[in-house]
Amino acid sequence: MSRRNYRFVWLPTAAICALAAACSSPPDPSSKQLSGRMSADARARIAAAAEASGDEDLALSMYAAASAEEPTNSQLQLHYADILVRSGKIGPARDVLTKGLASASDPMQIRRGLGALDVLSGRNEQGIAELDKVLTVHPADVRALVDKAVALDLLGKHTEAQQLYSQARAVAPDD
Repeated sequence: MSRRNYRFVWLPTAAICALAAACSSPPDPSSKQLSGRMSADARARIAAAAEASGDEDLALSMYAAASAEEPTNSQLQLHYADILVRSGKIGPARDVLTKGLASASDPMQIRRGLGALDVLSGRNEQGIAELDKVLTVHPADVRALVDKAVALDLLGKHTEAQQLYSQARAVAPDD
């Protein structure tokens, strides 16, 4: 092989070896993306996709991690509690919401979730108390009105429940 041809073979081979070495080096531990850490937002997106595809275990795991990373994110706490409830884990869902109440970005949203959870689990009086706190601050909260009406219906207080259903219908007639 002539010396000239040798250079044409050696140069591309050296370049390929250098690229392979660079690709195989360990990641920089200070790099957040390369170190395996994800943001709470990324975890929440993965959880939503897992939930949509029916992978409840992955969704629970991702929501738990995201919820722990961002304890002030009310929406995230509610999503996590919701999937716990759908998994039959009402006690842990209540714990998530109760713990989240102290640092929530929107405590009334968490209170509404707690009230609905109480009604769902048969604690109608407690649910009404939580929903009353929400309605004191937001008297036109349609979901809180309807959830309280359901609790009243379950307690046999149908006349009071009908008044709340009517009030909710007046606030949001197309809902």
